[in-house]
Amino acid sequence: MLRVLLAVAVLLAGPQGGSKPIAPEQAAQHVGEAVTVQGRVTGVTVSQKSHTTFITFGPAYPGQTFTAVIFESAQERFPNVKAVLGKTVLVHGTVRLYKQKPEIILDSAEQLNVVV
Repeated sequence: MLRVLLAVAVLLAGPQGGSKPIAPEQAAQHVGEAVTVQGRVTGVTVSQKSHTTFITFGPAYPGQTFTAVIFESAQERFPNVKAVLGKTVLVHGTVRLYKQKPEIILDSAEQLNVVV
């Protein structure tokens, strides 16, 4: 019974322990914090040089609002990542700045969830 109650509590808590998702435009205000960013993916590109995947929100690079980054070492965990283009997703992780733009590094598939 206790396990069932704990499972229900976790489900009701939602992403990141109950915190509401933030918009990509708000990510820069949460540097160093573990958050969930919710937004529509406007670009999915793979660097020819580094094989890093960039999932962007907002205007095209270099004017993007927010980026979810998948390094080559984690690529196999995201086999169909280009399918998120145009979809609303939740990105979970710690926000950091790279060249003054907020981003979250994705290491596991659980950090990226399609909403619509």
